[in-house]
Amino acid sequence: MGQYTKMIVAVAFAALQAGIAAFGGDAHMDPVEWVNIAIAGATVLGVYYGPNSPAAPYTKAVFAGLMAALMAAVAVADNGFQSEDLKTVGIAAFNAVLVFLFPNSGQ
Repeated sequence: MGQYTKMIVAVAFAALQAGIAAFGGDAHMDPVEWVNIAIAGATVLGVYYGPNSPAAPYTKAVFAGLMAALMAAVAVADNGFQSEDLKTVGIAAFNAVLVFLFPNSGQ
């Protein structure tokens, strides 16, 4: 996968987030699900544009972690953190862990 490994991981998890929002649960998507999809897309952009050098080895993972925290904040602001929010926030947090664990060839 080369120098785009971290971005590929982020794209896969963004697609998973979008799939869960679109096909999981109720028949329509509410504004919180749209915001979470936008956050997942911003995660992909942050991981893509973050520095890919040994001088900044954690930037991409930190950005993905901040986006996971933002998803949790959206869930709390909407209706308080509930059990169904664990899936969305857990996937976002797992994305941040995998972005950290999977090395790019440029690092």
